[in-house]
Amino acid sequence: MGEEGPCSGLYNQRGTVIPTHFYNPEYGNEYLRRLADFIGGCGAGRFYISLEPNGDMYPCVFFPHEKAVRVGNVLRDDFEDIWRNSELLWNLRVKDNLSPNCGTCEYLYTCGGCRARAYNYYGNLKAPDPGCVVNNEYWIEL
Repeated sequence: MGEEGPCSGLYNQRGTVIPTHFYNPEYGNEYLRRLADFIGGCGAGRFYISLEPNGDMYPCVFFPHEKAVRVGNVLRDDFEDIWRNSELLWNLRVKDNLSPNCGTCEYLYTCGGCRARAYNYYGNLKAPDPGCVVNNEYWIEL
C-alpha cells in the first residue's frame, strides 16, 4: 500500500476514495458497445447496487446518499429481499413509465437515461435526463 498513485491526492483531501468505474482501452469500442447493448442503459438497481462502508445500500454511486433513496442496510436487512422487493429498485427497472422525453425516445431500451442525474436535478426518478443530447432543452433550462 504506501505507494503514491494517481488518486493519492484525492484520498488525502477527502479521506476516502472508492473506485467505481474503470476504462480499459484494450477492450476497444466493439466490446464496450456490446456491453452497453447487453446492459440496456443504466444498470442501477438492475445489475448493481452501491454499498457504503457502513452497510447502507443505494441504487448507484451517483445517487445522493440521502434517506429517500437508501434502499436498506446489508448489515441489518436481508439483501435478497431488498433486491427482489424494493419499490425504488423496481421503479428503476421498469422503463415503460419514464417521462415523455425518455419514455418515448427511440433509444429507451438501450439507454433510458441516467436515473441518478434525473433525480439529482429534478428530485424525480422518472424525469428526463438533462445530460442527454436529446434533452438539450432541459439542460438549457437548468
